[in-house]
Amino acid sequence: MDVPRIGSTLLLPLLLVAGGWAAAQQVYKHVMPDGRVIYSDQPIKGADKTKTVDVPPPPSEAERAAAAQRAQQQNKARDDLQERLDQRRKTLDEADAAVQAARRDLADAE
Repeated sequence: MDVPRIGSTLLLPLLLVAGGWAAAQQVYKHVMPDGRVIYSDQPIKGADKTKTVDVPPPPSEAERAAAAQRAQQQNKARDDLQERLDQRRKTLDEADAAVQAARRDLADAE
């Protein structure tokens, strides 16, 4: 991977993370003649294609809180399902052990 590609790959996420700054800036996506994609805050001469990119605003505090609550609920639901699965496995293992013991007892009786 060449150096310009690494730079262009990292530039857009950095712009998105910058939040308010990125939302206030115009972001351009350029496709260069060699196929490289470059994101910048200014038009670049020599690009085959240039278009503006809509940068979404950063999430509000309420949106972040709601996302954290959803994540917490999903983690609890996952933990509950895992507990039910573990209990089901234990029940099936006990039933399997009982079947194996009954087979051994039957074989001994014959």
